[in-house]
Amino acid sequence: MLTQLSPGRPVRVLLADDNSTFRKSTAAWLKSAPWIELVAVVENGTECLQYTRALSPDVVVLDLAMPDFNGFEITQQLKALGSAPRVVILSLYDEQEYRRRARQVGAEAYVAKMQTVKELVPAIQATLTEIGEAV
Repeated sequence: MLTQLSPGRPVRVLLADDNSTFRKSTAAWLKSAPWIELVAVVENGTECLQYTRALSPDVVVLDLAMPDFNGFEITQQLKALGSAPRVVILSLYDEQEYRRRARQVGAEAYVAKMQTVKELVPAIQATLTEIGEAV
């Protein structure tokens, strides 16, 4: 069951990416949105799963290619949690096959890393509004 957001409460986001430069710049970008609370920034799939269980973010933004688990595997594990977060997968590859696979495993959105500044925040917002939650 997805967590319902309270009006006026920031959207709690966890970011997982193994590239430190991308992770830092994306974290700064997310923090610039006044309605987003960045609850954790982690560098691998194992940490993503641990911190998601501990912090129950509303949205998990995760890299597709990480050293321990890929984004598809992590998404499947996140969606098996009792209160599953929405998932936005990031990838260097803007391929239809990856987008299709992301939907198959339960991700609500897929953003090519080249489009992060333009598409990530709107993708997070869309994951919430598509089930009737206003941001």
